[in-house]
Amino acid sequence: MSTFSRVSSARHCSDALFFLTLALSPGERETRFPHWLASGRFIFFVFFVFFVCFCERFLCAAPGPAALVRDGFAHNDYEHKRPLVDALELGFCAVEADIYLVDGRILVGHDADKLSSERTLSSLYLEPLAKRVRENGGKVFRDGPEFLLLIDVKSDTEPTYAALKPLLAKYAPMLTKFTANEIRTNAVTIILSGNRPIETVSREAAEGRAATRPTLI
Repeated sequence: MSTFSRVSSARHCSDALFFLTLALSPGERETRFPHWLASGRFIFFVFFVFFVCFCERFLCAAPGPAALVRDGFAHNDYEHKRPLVDALELGFCAVEADIYLVDGRILVGHDADKLSSERTLSSLYLEPLAKRVRENGGKVFRDGPEFLLLIDVKSDTEPTYAALKPLLAKYAPMLTKFTANEIRTNAVTIILSGNRPIETVSREAAEGRAATRPTLI
């Protein structure tokens, strides 16, 4: 639940007690209120107040988007304040990330001179998606379609793909698998664009290798 929701619940509980005391005149507050506190009505009232707060907190909170966006994607998603998170909260079923191979690591960013060693493909996308898939019964959205992770390769084609393959293999349980004969759709489908290793991927497909390889556009 959001901080706003927690504050709202606490405020409603305190408001209920405040208006209870206002309902009594000053004299009644001094004479009747202590007796009322000792009665069963007070226990019932406290129970009622906390029941209302509980319902507001756990039943009225919206855990996900009202509708999924299936015909669009979050372009340059990593430039948002909260990469991936904002897109998921808005219901997007696809996001795009530009990648560079730098010193053996796959970093996310639009320009090579603005990359950060902390913003990796794994930390921003693969690991959070894997966690969400585990929590949602094998899907990014529990009742939604496959999720598309569009990866736009900005650095040299073959070295980047060579580094990307073993990284994706670590997340194979959630990824769509491509073989020479079939496509086995899973929670997340990787789609490569940009500097695509067309010949390498085509050769792997013909040889029946790299079942977790991405598709190309």
